[in-house]
Amino acid sequence: PRSNPLLPVGDSINMLSRLSFNIFILPLIFTGVASSVTLESLSSLWLVVVASFVIIAISFVVATVLAYLPFFRIHKEEHFNALRVAICFPNIVAIPILIFPALCEYEVFHEYGNIDAGPSLDENIAICEAESNAVVFAYFFGFSVLFWSFGDRSLRNVTNGSSDGGGGDDCDDDGNDGDDTQIDTSRRNNVVPDARRNKRKEEIVKKFTFYRPFIFLFGVIRDIFLSPGFVVLILSFVTACFGIVQDAVFEPGGFLRVIGSTLESLSSAGATVATIVVAAALADDSSNEAVDGELTASIIHQKDEYDEEEHQVSKLEVEIENSSTDNNFLLRLGQLMEKPIVRVQVWHVTCRLFATPAVIFGILLKMDCPLYLSPISKLVLLINSSLPGALIVVVILKANGSTKAANIVSQTYLPSYTLSVLTIAIWSSIGMLAFNSESSLCL
Repeated sequence: PRSNPLLPVGDSINMLSRLSFNIFILPLIFTGVASSVTLESLSSLWLVVVASFVIIAISFVVATVLAYLPFFRIHKEEHFNALRVAICFPNIVAIPILIFPALCEYEVFHEYGNIDAGPSLDENIAICEAESNAVVFAYFFGFSVLFWSFGDRSLRNVTNGSSDGGGGDDCDDDGNDGDDTQIDTSRRNNVVPDARRNKRKEEIVKKFTFYRPFIFLFGVIRDIFLSPGFVVLILSFVTACFGIVQDAVFEPGGFLRVIGSTLESLSSAGATVATIVVAAALADDSSNEAVDGELTASIIHQKDEYDEEEHQVSKLEVEIENSSTDNNFLLRLGQLMEKPIVRVQVWHVTCRLFATPAVIFGILLKMDCPLYLSPISKLVLLINSSLPGALIVVVILKANGSTKAANIVSQTYLPSYTLSVLTIAIWSSIGMLAFNSESSLCL
């Protein structure tokens, strides 16, 4: 019997992921950029767009550096690239859209953001929400450019990437084994043509070696521009550039409002469906067996050793029982960290919720507060750097058939989303204290 009758399992998850990506996620990209981003906001908040590139790059560096530490040893994991992409691209729209309207309801946040233009509290709240949403969606634009140009390609390579087995060369060798005499006779009779052919072959190899980087670059650019997400991003940016088209699609009474309302209705379900996909990935028992294959084998091997040598460790167990509580805790913690999935989860939480926002906080603190970025812009950047991973990563992996990688990533999301409730509040408080224009911490 199925243990989770309300959640899809197996191939149905992949089918649901492909369906949700094409029907819900693509409209979410279009409406998120086309309805909220304008040329005026991009021109005034260009530094936020640049900062989004820098923050994602820093996340990549932090994740890579920590992965090579002996404590984690994550760089040798089979799906390290997918896990690193999940760290680089957090959930930077759904969560900030909930956080900042709540913060804007408090007058202390108005004082922090220097918002005093409105004659009433309601107007100050509206001004605060408009400014914070403009910064959030400017960041989202930079996030989308990097994700749909590099992140999406990396996730698709998790499934499509494969090493050449050299089967073609083996077939050629096998086919030539029975014709050694004919080949030797041909070479004796055609020494000059063979020499010319070899010389020509060397020239071709040299030319290919010279052009190989350009061929690789062309392949990358081609994959980027053929990516559905990037194509939709370009269409949304073009729509945002032309105010007439933007008003016709998204403003009430526009002659294309039917299309805009349909896309908005579809996009509103995107986050919900993505959550269902992640939950289904966690609950899929058949896939979880594949995820922890190496871990399970290791545990079984250890259990067999314990069964065979139980008489040798009995004395040690007695000593552990008689030892202090602290020693028991450290011992159990060390045994827990030996599990690969636990190391991956701790590494993910450390990079996403602590290390990356700490680096970003230090950089923002060194910038002159009133000159480069407003206090609200700085707080948006700090909070975005401390958010858990984007659910769309699991959706794309599932849609492309990379079930094992998707389940590993979804298992890292469970502790990170749980702890983010606490860490987001901590980083928000630290940012409001440090980035205030009157604060002594503002260097």
